[in-house]
Parts: sequence; C-alpha cells; structure tokens
Amino acid sequence: MRLSPHEIPLTITVDVSQTRDIVTLPFFLPTTAVRVDWKLIEGPPAPYVIDLGLKDPTRVRGWSGGTRTEGTLTLTSATPGYLPGSFPAGSWCLLLGLYRLPPGTTRIRVIVTWFEFVPQWLRGDLHTHTEHSDGVWTVRELLQQAAVTGLDFVATTDHNTASQNLVTWQDPTSPVIRIPGMEWTTYSGHANILGLDDPLPDWRVNQTEDVIRLTDQLKKAGALVSVNHPYDEFQPGLRWDWGDDGIDLIEVWNGPWRPSNQAALDHWQERLGLGSQVVAIGGSDTHGPSDIVQLGTPTTWVWTESPSISGILQSIAAGHLYITQDPKGPTLSMQAGRFHVGDRVDCQNPDIVIELGLIEVGDRIRLINESGIEYETLAVSDTWSHTIIAQGQHFIRLEVHRYRDVWQHWLPLLISNPIYLGGSSS
Repeated sequence: MRLSPHEIPLTITVDVSQTRDIVTLPFFLPTTAVRVDWKLIEGPPAPYVIDLGLKDPTRVRGWSGGTRTEGTLTLTSATPGYLPGSFPAGSWCLLLGLYRLPPGTTRIRVIVTWFEFVPQWLRGDLHTHTEHSDGVWTVRELLQQAAVTGLDFVATTDHNTASQNLVTWQDPTSPVIRIPGMEWTTYSGHANILGLDDPLPDWRVNQTEDVIRLTDQLKKAGALVSVNHPYDEFQPGLRWDWGDDGIDLIEVWNGPWRPSNQAALDHWQERLGLGSQVVAIGGSDTHGPSDIVQLGTPTTWVWTESPSISGILQSIAAGHLYITQDPKGPTLSMQAGRFHVGDRVDCQNPDIVIELGLIEVGDRIRLINESGIEYETLAVSDTWSHTIIAQGQHFIRLEVHRYRDVWQHWLPLLISNPIYLGGSSS
C-alpha cells in the first residue's frame, strides 16, 4: 500500500510554573489522512517527564503518559493506549502533560507525520482459515504471513465461527487490513460472509428458503455473501446446491486452477450474458503452510479510495476488482473515461483503453463479451495496450493466460470483472 507522508514539526517552550498543566500542540488533518505518527524529539532530561496523548476534533483518542515518546494511529490499529478508527478532518492536537519540569524554561519539539492515501489497487486474499477452524496458523501468524506475501488485506473466514474475528491483536506497523468473515458451511455448499464480526449466531439451514432468508438478512446488515468453489465435488457438500437467488458474488478462482474453477467461470460468464452484474472474486482457501494451496494464490486486486474495511468491501460490491494468479500480477487498467472495471458506462460507443503490465512474451490476451471471445492476441513484450471502440456489446472483460509446459495447458494469469455498456443492470 502506497501512502504519501506529510511532516509537521511542532515546537513549544514552557517554564517550570506550568508544571502539571496539560497543553496542546494543534495540527490540521484533511479528509485524505489515514495514518498519523508522532514522536517526541526534544524535551527535558530524566528524571523530568512529559506525558503524551492525542485528541481528534471531537474526543481524546489516547494517552500513553510518560511511558512512550512516540506512537502511531491508523484506521485499523494503534499504539497500545490509543483508539484506531476513522480520521475526522479538522483540528487535531497532541496533548502534552507537563508532569515534571526542570527549573527555568524547556523547549519541547514533536514531529507529527500524517499519511495520505490516494486511490489505488490493493491486493488481498478473501478466503483463509486459521486455528479457529481447520487451519494451522494463528490469526497473528496469518496476518504476518500476509504481510510477507505482499498482501494489503486478508479476510479471516473460518468455518461457521466468528471467534477468529474477535482476536485482539494490534500491530500499528502492520500494513495488512483484516476483514472479518466467516465461511458459512452447509452440507449443500459453502459461502463466505464478509464484513461482520459475528455474522450468523445460528448458521444452520435445511432448505433453500432458509438460505435465501439468511442471505437477505446478512446483506441488510451490510455483509457481502459470496458462493465459494461452487463446482467442487472432491468432498461431499462442497458443491453449491442452493441456487443463485440473492447471490451477488461468486468465487470463480479458488486456490490452484482446476476444472471446477473453469466450471465456475463458465457459470459466471453465462450469468453475465443473461444481464446479471454478479461480481467474480478469488480466494486461496489456504489452511496454513503448503506447497499446493498458498496464501495469495490467487490474489484479488481491489480499486479503492479508502484503505478501510468498509472502503474495500464497497469496492468489491461494485465489482472494482480483478483476480491474478498471485500478488506479483499482472497489473491491469481498463477504463472508459472516468469509468473503469465494474462500472456501467453512460455514453454510447465509448473508447475503452486497456493497459497490462508484468506480463511475458507469449501470454495470451483475450477480450470477452456476452457472446464469447471478441478479440485475442499474444503478448510481444512485458506490457500491452489496446483501445477498443465499444459498439453494441453489453460488457467487455479481459483474461490473460500463460501456457504451462508441465501441464501442457493454458492456465489463467488474470481474470477481470467487466466494464458494462449501456442499459440498466438486473
């Protein structure tokens, strides 16, 4: 995740008569701030003490006293003693508790650094397991491994439990955003519930009407519900047999590519052709260290304007995403003016500009509409750009494949959600 830092030096001179006062050092944060660091770089020598705290425009966000001389606050984590969360724009201030001052005057200097988030692609894994169900890793180990893998977010989706979401582990230096989830596991299929700490106090269902009712209940509560590995049959109960009613997301890429993933992709393509705007996502379904099922394989890339749980989920719901084999790419930009992947273009015959990066010579590139493959070519370099003038198609999406000698087969590197063209969604 790329953040742009902005440094604010703050200085104040106090004298011994102010001992035990609490003074403020104000600074301003705009709406784009997503992280604040602060560090006391000059103050009285021991045994004299300056206490530190932080206040946003409406409340005190934390107090570490004289225990710490620096701290960090982000949307999802914070230095112990401070509250993570949103960054209301306006006047913030550091609180300086002048607990014990030396005789005369003392200069105090603090550096505040706030970080700005600019809209960008974030990489994540939307299907993982921990020791809270049938996985191996602790939640902490999962998040640490996600950081090493190069992921920006990860969903904790253990089977029929929410206990993994209630684990309190704060690391203000960790770049990984944890999305609460649960894999709703029935004997007639699995679905991931994303965005709620405790989504289903009772997950048991006996008939399709129960699934539809609970799915509607979850969506009204703000969750996303995605059908997982809908065509897997290597174990009883993996295949999704509850139908498509109320389902807005489908996991077309689960772990290593296999025939059941292709069946899910074909089913999604069929639904798109019928006018649906169901969103395709991917997830590794990792359960721990493995040479076969690995964290971030595949990776879901989400275009978001906010590095928050709600920002990521809103972008997923809007289809602003594509899926790649792993966090290394390829990278994709597919835009029609101000519209991009997942959007419906509101003009006739738009130019769609497509750019790919991190590909290899010989990779197969396909543009696909509701009728199937519209355009196909092989890459001649590590980048590719193309402009298509849309004329009558309902949607355009893109796939990239690479031929694997060991399998003697083309396997996907990238699957994008569509840009939709004209009309209204259903």
